[in-house]
Amino acid sequence: MDKFYRLFCCLLYFGFLFTGLDATKPKIYIDNKVHDYLEHVIASNGNFTVICEGTEPINWVFNETSTSSTKRIESNRIDKKEFKYSSTLYLENANYRDTGFFNCKATDAEDGDRNRTAELYLYVEDPEHLAVLDEDYNTLHTHYNSEMIIPCRPTSPNVKVVLYKNEETEEEVHLGQRLNDSTVVQFTPTIGFIITPYDAGNQMGGPEDQNSQIYVCQFSRDDDLSNAPQNVHYIIIVEPKATFIDRPEIEDTSNGHTIVGSTMHLRCHLNSIVQFSMKWVLPNNRDDHRFVYGNITSVSQSSHYKDLWIRNVTKEDQGNYQCLVNDYTNNNNQTHFVKVYDVNEHFINLTEENNLYSISASAGEPSVQWSIDVDTHPVENFTMYWLNNKNEFIEMIEMDEMSTKSQKYTTKRTKTEVVLKINRISITDFGNYTLVAKNAYEEERLNLFLNITDKPTLHIESSPFHFIGQKSYLNCVVAAYPKPIVRWAYKDCLTDQCKFNPIKEFSSETNGLQIVSKLQLLARNSGLVRCMAENTLGTDESEIGYYVTDIKNGFDMWTSENVIHEDRMDKVAVGDQVVLNCGASVYNYSKNIIWYKDNERLEHGDEFVVEQSFTDFSYKSKLTMKNVTYNESGDYTCKVVNQAITNELNVTLKVLDPQRPIIFKSNLKDLSMDLPDSIKMECFFKGIPAASIAWFKDDKMIKEDNRTFFNNNNQVMLFKRTVELDEGVYRCQVRNRIGGVYRAMRLTFNNKSSPYVKYVSGVAGFLLFLLIVCIAFLIIKCRKEKKLRDELRKAGLENFEEGMMENINSELDLGEQAELLPYDRKWEFPREKIKLGKQLGSGAFGVVMKAEAEGIVENEDKSTVAVKMVKRNTDFMYTRALVSELKIMVHLGKHLNVVNLLGACTKNIAKRELLVIVEFCRYGNLHNYLIRHRENFIDQIDPKTEKINFCIDELRSCSFSSNRSNSTSSKANLKYLALSFPKNNSGGNSDGSGGGGVGGMMGAGGGHVNGMMADYRSINTGQTDTTLVTMTPNGVGEVGQDDLMTLSNNSSIQPQWRSNYRGDYKGNVQPICTKDLLTWAFQVSRAMEYLSSRKVLHGDLAARNILLADNNIVKICDFGLAKSMYKNENYKKKGDGLMPIKWMAIESIGDRIFSMQSDVWSFGIVLWEFFSLAKTPYPGMEANERLYQHLKNGYRMDKPHYATKEIYRMMMDCWEANPLNRPSFTTLAQRIGFMLEENVRQFYIDLNDPYLQINTMRLGGDESDYLAMFSPPDFENLSSPQSYINEEDAQSHPNGYMCMKQGTIFSPRAMSPSSETAFPFELESSRSKKNSESEEGGVCGRETVVEMVPMLERSEHNRDPSDCTTASSTSFSNPSYHALPVLAPSSPPPSSHISGEDILQAENNYVNMPKNKSVYLNNNKLQEMVDTGTPYVNNTTRDWERVG
Repeated sequence: MDKFYRLFCCLLYFGFLFTGLDATKPKIYIDNKVHDYLEHVIASNGNFTVICEGTEPINWVFNETSTSSTKRIESNRIDKKEFKYSSTLYLENANYRDTGFFNCKATDAEDGDRNRTAELYLYVEDPEHLAVLDEDYNTLHTHYNSEMIIPCRPTSPNVKVVLYKNEETEEEVHLGQRLNDSTVVQFTPTIGFIITPYDAGNQMGGPEDQNSQIYVCQFSRDDDLSNAPQNVHYIIIVEPKATFIDRPEIEDTSNGHTIVGSTMHLRCHLNSIVQFSMKWVLPNNRDDHRFVYGNITSVSQSSHYKDLWIRNVTKEDQGNYQCLVNDYTNNNNQTHFVKVYDVNEHFINLTEENNLYSISASAGEPSVQWSIDVDTHPVENFTMYWLNNKNEFIEMIEMDEMSTKSQKYTTKRTKTEVVLKINRISITDFGNYTLVAKNAYEEERLNLFLNITDKPTLHIESSPFHFIGQKSYLNCVVAAYPKPIVRWAYKDCLTDQCKFNPIKEFSSETNGLQIVSKLQLLARNSGLVRCMAENTLGTDESEIGYYVTDIKNGFDMWTSENVIHEDRMDKVAVGDQVVLNCGASVYNYSKNIIWYKDNERLEHGDEFVVEQSFTDFSYKSKLTMKNVTYNESGDYTCKVVNQAITNELNVTLKVLDPQRPIIFKSNLKDLSMDLPDSIKMECFFKGIPAASIAWFKDDKMIKEDNRTFFNNNNQVMLFKRTVELDEGVYRCQVRNRIGGVYRAMRLTFNNKSSPYVKYVSGVAGFLLFLLIVCIAFLIIKCRKEKKLRDELRKAGLENFEEGMMENINSELDLGEQAELLPYDRKWEFPREKIKLGKQLGSGAFGVVMKAEAEGIVENEDKSTVAVKMVKRNTDFMYTRALVSELKIMVHLGKHLNVVNLLGACTKNIAKRELLVIVEFCRYGNLHNYLIRHRENFIDQIDPKTEKINFCIDELRSCSFSSNRSNSTSSKANLKYLALSFPKNNSGGNSDGSGGGGVGGMMGAGGGHVNGMMADYRSINTGQTDTTLVTMTPNGVGEVGQDDLMTLSNNSSIQPQWRSNYRGDYKGNVQPICTKDLLTWAFQVSRAMEYLSSRKVLHGDLAARNILLADNNIVKICDFGLAKSMYKNENYKKKGDGLMPIKWMAIESIGDRIFSMQSDVWSFGIVLWEFFSLAKTPYPGMEANERLYQHLKNGYRMDKPHYATKEIYRMMMDCWEANPLNRPSFTTLAQRIGFMLEENVRQFYIDLNDPYLQINTMRLGGDESDYLAMFSPPDFENLSSPQSYINEEDAQSHPNGYMCMKQGTIFSPRAMSPSSETAFPFELESSRSKKNSESEEGGVCGRETVVEMVPMLERSEHNRDPSDCTTASSTSFSNPSYHALPVLAPSSPPPSSHISGEDILQAENNYVNMPKNKSVYLNNNKLQEMVDTGTPYVNNTTRDWERVG
């Protein structure tokens, strides 16, 4: 059946195909009837109309043989069932020459496509003209053995046509007759006589007539014997057969710029040595009287052309013009597109032909070039030129081999293209090159960029000498790309006795690829200056001498007045003493300084006293002439030798009669003017000997200042702007030893104000100024406040305090929406009570400071704390991240092994001022601590059994004090506790500082804790010797150079959220042993279990984020920050957004899935860090794609040196590829706890009791457990598909949040059909059924109450009691997270008092939580139980033996 169906479909397809082909063929209508015949006859001089219809656009095609008739075509669309297009041909005044084919064809149909063409052969009968081509003699060309057509076409089907060969013999050629063995003659009225093949050699008359033959076509009518037959002669010329014909070329004399109304001239060129025909084909077969065709003109035997003129061009003449050539065997053609422009149309288009507007090249390459396509209109007055990268004109030099070698730039230009070639590429060729094109209407510029990469090349620009005691400047001019780093070095000697020292540059300027680095030096000692530049491609340096001198320019001549006039002439009076000085630098000149007078050497004597002297920087010679006479006039020259070259300076001395100074030009006369016009006072003088001038105002000498300037050797004084205080008497005074002269003037002002007006104006001006300042202050303040509000809104912190509880989605984890939590004001602490100290650590966006806080801990005046804050002017992204951490800590509760919150300063959060006050851990992070003390590590693994022996060390006691600093006070044992809130601010203690009492609660219910507070190392063993590690004052012991490098550069290699907390301690500390590593691992696992129970994801668990406090207590910090940063798009886009790849799980690296299970993976890395003593994970491997592929392929790190097989097995379990197969932190804490001694394990469990009491009291009040609202961040939840839809409510959302509506909620929880709530929360966190390890040691959860009870609990009254079993007695690791302390055996669990009515359910499966809804244990009942002595938690029995 299937075969028949397929056959039917094929037949149906082919049926449609053939039907479609027939349907596409046009149909011809004559007199509204379908014309199915090929031929039609009309009379001469008549009119004829024919219509063609088709299913696609159609057009008429015919041969133009008549010029007397008129043909017109009209095409339009029609609305017929079969055809949609119509074309009508109107033939008016038909002529016999119109006889021929009129074909109707689809516009895009090819010639010969008969399926899309309808043919009509039209006869135009004319008794006077029986032949269509009736010229008496016609010439035909043919080739040997080719088919020849003699076009003897009649004008009527009734005309008889006879062909004769050889007119003289009138030998009739009969149809079908074979003229020889292979030639046949046929006749078709629509074509003529066809001779196939035409053998010229057999048909010509003889050897003497081998190249021509005459045939006669005789036309006659049998029905018209009155008219004689008409003969048409055809001369057949036989030519050699050509194998091809050249492609013609079309020349447009207007160069493609034909304008409407002008005459277009096209010329078709052809090179041919055989006979050919040439024909123009016009766009859309247009032809009218405006089209003029020229004849074929031969320029030479092989060069020919034919012209076409179109007068009065219109826009319709635009299109493709084709020149067809045929040599009767071969044909060819050329097409030229003519665009017709409007009269006022103009443009310039410049495009790079390869779209390479920017080219990158390396210095040393031979050349680069751009080729620009140029399209412009009009071309008259069109010019182009190039500008180089210095905006200089480039000379147009044509490209050739010689110019390429010798010229920097060579060019090439055609009508449509211009090329620029840059030769011998160097760094100086970097920059923009511009092609400028202009015509009569506009200018166009094309900018091209050449990027050159090269190593630096530099040179130093400096003065040859630097005057001692003055600042001098040196320039290092560097050219390089990529941008280099420029450094300076200087040594203050010219020998090898000193070294170069780095020196900071003064300033730097960049201009393109050129960098000018400026160095400022104070000239003290001569030395050497070195400039160095380096980039990724190489380096370069230059060194010059820095010569200090006390002689101007290193060689100078001066008089006793330290001056030589510009004309090198000094005029003195008879009887004066004249002193000439000459000095030269010791670095460039010899010490032999010789004096000459009128080219005669002067020797020391009575008349001329020559004195030689020298300094550290120069040689000097002084020439003294006492009581000079006219004979001392002359030219004096000082000569000195510089490296075998003699240098000289001279001065002309003229001895004249003494002359008292005279003032020969001055404008000083009393003047009254307006304020604040400028004024210039002149006082030009002369005298012998030289005189000096001084200016006075009211007999007080005037000195130059910012309004008063002196010019022309103080002979001109200028006030650029006058004030009332300038009014007074001015005097210029000129003096020499002969005498003095002066001029004076009084200056007054017409428009000076009266004292009263002056006073009022001053007061008004001051008030106006004060008003402007106040208004400006208010405007600036308002703008700043508005800007801060806007930034706060954009940062999502507008609702910082009250939160956005209605927007919380319980299906998402805490890390996604921590900023929506409210901030409890009871944690607010006054900023003025905090005194910041030294910096403990810093990251890319935040710092941690040591501080003292007054009254932050109850019963303590001052407490040492740590303060986390965001750096100034940092992105709000980081402030928001710290806010998220703060809010998580506010609602997290307290735990021994978590850095607990003590308070916060949030009043100026809009100004990015946020202080988070936490416990102080003075030993810093474990990573740094292990590195500092790894040299003294005590390995307690027995090499024989490969198991841990805690007393294996003979030199070190296994019973250490409770404090790493060897302090044993009981008060110190409580320093890390944060047990209560102060009355007016936040509560909690500061680790490492004084105080820390537990208040009345400790006395009532926790007094036994003090007895348990001793460090586990103070228990048992009789060893007494103690080995201590001595610390330096800065807290660093003997650390290797590499580790110091690591410790000093933490901020540069860490993710941006890390605070890189470093220690602040002195004195002796205990050596580290294997037991320490285990206890640390045990505490970290308990802390992570607590965070998991509180649904808090760490995201960056590493040894650097674990702090060490007194009593060997470790605390986790920086939790909640990592994921908020991972999710932030701005952090992802930053190039310096580091990720801790080596600590991240496989799914976190590949899919950005962060869960409790990924924290377990990180915990495995932390174990590896502990037991390798802080070595970097995956040693020798880069954190890149290759590491990720290795991990996917199953690669894991080897066992660290100080770990046992059991510990390594635990690491490998943490590194399971499937997140659901990794152990939970509960399981990990159990496994590590079993490795410890029982008393050690119990010691750390008991230390957490006070924190449990605080959490219980807090939740017993009116506080709500907001963290219970969130989905646990386990892998199964996070990897489940969820779909959320944003829907805008009718009301706006000014808070910046939009309520989320879940389209299809996927929840791993099974919902009971009888449940009244949309979210039946469990008392315990939902755990994956696949992860059986996470449920080990767990309790039923319906019979115990978690430490931080979720706000929403499932109603218990419908639960079958048989579903719950007794709690397992195998869990000791963290009972405080699974259940509240058992206060009385008969006490009902608080959860039994909670019903579904406590839940406020909203639509769309979201839960609205009342802010202070209390569903927890009543505080009074708790206190009552404590007072009655009911055991709280962890009595003397082991924790895991307790049954709730």
